[in-house]
Amino acid sequence: MLPPFNAQPPSRKMGMSGTHFVPPVSPSLDPAAIHNIEPKDRVRHEVAAALALGKSCGDVACKTVREIHVDPTLDMPTRHRCAHDQSFKLIAPALGPMEAARAKIVKAIEESKKIIAGPTVELSDDQAIEIRSRLAGLPKDQRMAAIARSIAKGSDAVVAALLGAGVDRFLSEGILSDIEIDAVRQQWALARHPGIVERLAVLERDERALAIGAAALQTFQRGCSDQSIILADVAGMRPGGTSRSAPGPMPVSRGATVAERAAAFTFGR
Repeated sequence: MLPPFNAQPPSRKMGMSGTHFVPPVSPSLDPAAIHNIEPKDRVRHEVAAALALGKSCGDVACKTVREIHVDPTLDMPTRHRCAHDQSFKLIAPALGPMEAARAKIVKAIEESKKIIAGPTVELSDDQAIEIRSRLAGLPKDQRMAAIARSIAKGSDAVVAALLGAGVDRFLSEGILSDIEIDAVRQQWALARHPGIVERLAVLERDERALAIGAAALQTFQRGCSDQSIILADVAGMRPGGTSRSAPGPMPVSRGATVAERAAAFTFGR
């Protein structure tokens, strides 16, 4: 099950009129979701550390933003601008480590998938053709059992004739369905590389936790201010549609929309 995330859009009654605005609760990032880490597993340690940093940054940003929105010395638009800038500033230190951790875990996942993609045993063309011909000559309901017996005996030849690196799927599609091919691959991987199969499942779960954590941070940051006010600043407009005659220096974080900044930090494949 994916870890929960409670990043919520802000509650507002009248948007730029500012009659009421409730910033979101702290984003839910769960470093404890990355558990049972082996001492030498640097990839998973880095993922857990990145999530812990994200949680810490999110909690600080949440507290700061809530204080800004109740500050009686600031007018409503200024509160939103300050909340926008401070929330971005406070979560920014977590984004780089989270992206770096994601790059490493994606690489580890790809390396694991290559190992369990199929056997590396080399067969001659004649051997591969003979194996596929014999499989094709069996009744359909007996082919998977024959392959399973071959795997159980420790031979990779039959699987290599179906899944070898140089074997085009076209050569086996009349023998096994796509679902059956995937089942053969899984059965072979579990028999030959059970540890890698288990690690792959853990890495994919960790990557999902990291992706959800990053998305929660981004959703939280967008909800810390009324985006209509921020976008009006970017467009050089005051609330009400009038142009600002002499705009002052603008903090870097308002030089682009949140969506544009988040584009450089997008998770999911």
